[in-house]
Amino acid sequence: MAENIVIKITAESDLKKANADLQSLQDNERDISNEMRKQQAEYQKQLGLIQQNIKGRDAQIAAIDKLTQSQTKNQKSLDDELKKSKANLSDYNAKMSALNDTVAKGATQAPKLVTQLRAIKAELAKMEREFARPIR
Repeated sequence: MAENIVIKITAESDLKKANADLQSLQDNERDISNEMRKQQAEYQKQLGLIQQNIKGRDAQIAAIDKLTQSQTKNQKSLDDELKKSKANLSDYNAKMSALNDTVAKGATQAPKLVTQLRAIKAELAKMEREFARPIR
């Protein structure tokens, strides 16, 4: 019977230790679960921030693409206008050159004003003489 008592005391002692160990494991599991929930909440928070940043970045990329397209269109318009302006300037220069040539030719071919006035005076004097003669 003494053996039974020793076995019983040892078994009860081992059972109490096992219960204490089980309680400790349950406490650790609860602490780990709480920490995991906190970590999951922080993960979800960070994920939400990342998703907001992605949306913001996507909006910025879309705005940059729109500006790039607009700039490309404006640059093409400017290039077209520059080509037209160059063509118009070239045409203007050609016409001015032709006009200068015409003026230069006219200046060398036309008699001087003094010469033209003398010729007109001479013609008037001739006409006066012819009208001043008696008619026969």
